[in-house]
Parts: sequence; structure tokens; C-alpha cells
Amino acid sequence: MRLLHIQSGHFVFRLTARDRVLLGEVLRHYPMASHEADPRSRRTPAAENTSSQTLLDEALAAGKAEGRRRLDALLQDRQRLAPRGTGAQLTLDRNDIEWFLQVLNDVRVGSWIRAGCPDPDQGREPRPTQATAPFFLTMELAAYYECVLLEALHGPSPARGDSR
Repeated sequence: MRLLHIQSGHFVFRLTARDRVLLGEVLRHYPMASHEADPRSRRTPAAENTSSQTLLDEALAAGKAEGRRRLDALLQDRQRLAPRGTGAQLTLDRNDIEWFLQVLNDVRVGSWIRAGCPDPDQGREPRPTQATAPFFLTMELAAYYECVLLEALHGPSPARGDSR
């Protein structure tokens, strides 16, 4: 996926056929992140019984469901995701990109949790197994697409140089 141009506040990206498949695979997992799945966020029994926790869980679930509907609508919109040869052209405004980054981050963080929360700095080396390997791949793909969108918004990072 690469930025083609920015016109009238709209960012136009080119997706190859491979991008369509890989991005589609990443987005298939949305919504994914869940504080309940994160072993680091185990709640105490007293906290689980509070009405505020229940309200928070319900609000998060409703937000995720609305996000899924919005994502499905975007993917079905031929004005915003237009077939081009074997690939596609994706047109997003700044607000769409910010929201799309949240979607990708949800999948990336959820994949990280399901992969066992690897963190070499904390002594938790990545240890893919047959069960967790797909989550490592999904996490890396989501991160790649996040980088493409962030570069479109802010330019290339100094460490990477201009990749366009």
C-alpha cells in the first residue's frame, strides 16, 4: 500500500492485489483487543461486580460493534475503495485515517495479547507456536499498515528516510 497523492484533503492510496488480501485479513479480525483477554488486566472480584464496570464493558462492546459497522461500510463503498485492475484505490480523509489507525491498533494490540504479550525488554521473548504464529503475523501486518498511514499524515520518519 502506498500513498499516491493528497487532493482536497483526501489521501489516495494504491493497494496491490496482495495488499487487498493482506489488509482484508487484518481487518477481518476487528474488533479484537479486549482488556478481558489481557492477563495483565485481571480484575478483582469486587471490581467485577460493580455497575460502573458493567457499564464500561457495555459501552466498549457497543463502540466496537459500531466500529465494525463503520469498517464494513467503508469496505463496501466503491467511492472510497475502488477496484483498480487487480488492486484497488483507497481514498480517506484525515478523520478516516485517524479512525483507521485506531482499528489497526485494536487488531495489533489484540494480536499481541493473544501471542502472549511478548516483550524482549521485559524478558518475554517472542515464542511463536502453531497456535500463536498467526497472531504474530497479524500483529506485524497491522503495524505495517499503521506505518503507511502515519507516513501519509506526517511524512517519513527520519530513521527510515523517504520510501515513496
